[in-house]
Amino acid sequence: MTSADRRTTGVVEYQIPLRTVALSAAFFAVMTALFAYFAIAGHGPAIAGAAVGAVLFGRLFVRIIVRAALRRPAVVLSGEGMRFQSGSHVSWDEVASVAVFPGTSGVAWKGFIGVELRDPEAYLGRISYNHRRHARAGIARGFGPIRMQAEAFPVPMDEVVATMSRFHPGLVVHA
Repeated sequence: MTSADRRTTGVVEYQIPLRTVALSAAFFAVMTALFAYFAIAGHGPAIAGAAVGAVLFGRLFVRIIVRAALRRPAVVLSGEGMRFQSGSHVSWDEVASVAVFPGTSGVAWKGFIGVELRDPEAYLGRISYNHRRHARAGIARGFGPIRMQAEAFPVPMDEVVATMSRFHPGLVVHA
């Protein structure tokens, strides 16, 4: 299948499940309220730390609510490649392989899909500073620069990998 043939096979968008968004928003709201309480009722140097915590968790709360309202997909798979919510794009020609890292339990950690790139430095050069730090941490741990958490998908990880293989038939998948 040529690159032109892959482009015509459609697009698959994966939205972050509303349950994940709701749980994240609830967590950030509770943490913001706790830190705000400690900042108001605290004494001494704990007031400054609590105020910083309230601001940081409040920012995360607002960010998750805005993302939920915009309902942009977490990942878009197409014949061209993968586009992420962050705005970065990876073509299938850049992807060397993917690996599924299953979670330790259904409650604690559901796992992720790791994407290994042929030239990770080229990818790192075109993403934001925060995403670059996250990608470098993954490379240092041997996971590859792109890690897609299972919680970001409304379907099982195996189905996501099958869709990736459909768009990129020569994709090497490590179990």
